[in-house]
Amino acid sequence: MKKILDVTEPPITSYPAIANILSLLWTQKDQTMPWMCDHLIQLIIRPNNVNAPADFYDHADINGYYSQIYGCTGLDWLRTKPNLVASNTFTDYMEYVIENGFCLEPCLDRYYFKFSEYYKKKHFIHSTLIYGFNSNSKEVYISDFFENGKYCRKTISY
Repeated sequence: MKKILDVTEPPITSYPAIANILSLLWTQKDQTMPWMCDHLIQLIIRPNNVNAPADFYDHADINGYYSQIYGCTGLDWLRTKPNLVASNTFTDYMEYVIENGFCLEPCLDRYYFKFSEYYKKKHFIHSTLIYGFNSNSKEVYISDFFENGKYCRKTISY
């Protein structure tokens, strides 16, 4: 079986959380653009924090200035526990989730990706979007900042 969710090149690629969400939303650009212009907050300013007065909001908002995850009002990730789905392996879980129209955003180690600059050199765990699979060819479709910091799509084997 093969299932690939609709993704495209996101308009903003400054941070994985933003790029991953927008790669999904941007497939409906005409409907997404007005909402995004009214709701997306990419940076947070914390004038009383001398270490990081400005930063990306999703991991920087330790002071509670902005509570929406990824800076998008009304948009959030569905968080589930893998044991809620009857599966024996991660690939079973991944296939189940994608077959039901959801993507996954696990943290994966680039040490194991041949196309990564970290391949067999250094462990580097990073948030990665999984948006499709092909169980016949044992391939997974992923997106992340793989090419010298450029957000791109890749295919890996499992």
